Amino acid sequence: MNLPELPGRERRLAYGRYVRQRNRRNRIPMDLSYERLVNLPDVTIGMDLKELVGCSTVEMCDSTSFCAICQDMIYKNLDIIRFLECEHKYHINCIDTWLSEHSTCPICKKYLKRG
Repeated sequence: MNLPELPGRERRLAYGRYVRQRNRRNRIPMDLSYERLVNLPDVTIGMDLKELVGCSTVEMCDSTSFCAICQDMIYKNLDIIRFLECEHKYHINCIDTWLSEHSTCPICKKYLKRG
């Protein structure tokens, strides 16, 4: 890709041309009919409550530590925490929100077994 040396309009236009050419080469086929789209398999990304209960425990925090999701302290005897299978602990609201969209531990990326 040859871009002009100086930033500005010409460089932006040249980059735009490059992106359009690349997209033409990698075009996704648009021959999917409605029937084929409807019959695509469902994809589950996050976890539901039943699965979450099967791979974690909930308890009061017994020592001050740190929640990697919200970047805030977990205070002893004040915060309710959720322990995952991998022994990492988080504020219960933080990890429940995370696991509604993901199926892995935010720190070690271990895939959590479904309940």
